[in-house]
Amino acid sequence: MIPSRTVLCIDDARTFLEVFRTHFEDRGYRVLTASSGKEALELLEAKRVDAVVLDYQMPGMTGAAALQVVKRVSPEALVVILSGAASTVPPDARRAATTVLLKDKSMPRLMHSVEGFLEDKLQKN
Repeated sequence: MIPSRTVLCIDDARTFLEVFRTHFEDRGYRVLTASSGKEALELLEAKRVDAVVLDYQMPGMTGAAALQVVKRVSPEALVVILSGAASTVPPDARRAATTVLLKDKSMPRLMHSVEGFLEDKLQKN
């Protein structure tokens, strides 16, 4: 039996967090959610995660700052950045992340892309 993978979803929009949680839990993932970078940091310090889905444009601790924290605390975690416009994610953040996806896709399509990418990468580890 393959152990459950843990995904941390970071987004300031509660609606997205609820959709992420439902989608990933329905597929056997353990899901942690954070509505801010500060909350994500607390979770990362207490729990091991396999992957992070990160909204790049958030108030307070920005996606860029949250990405730095994720890479420092959980360097082995895969990081999927979600952005409303790919051009808003600078090259250094693109290099630090596993991938960047557009957030404005339909939610089922976005979730399918994230799940497929994570499964491919996690199975290789």
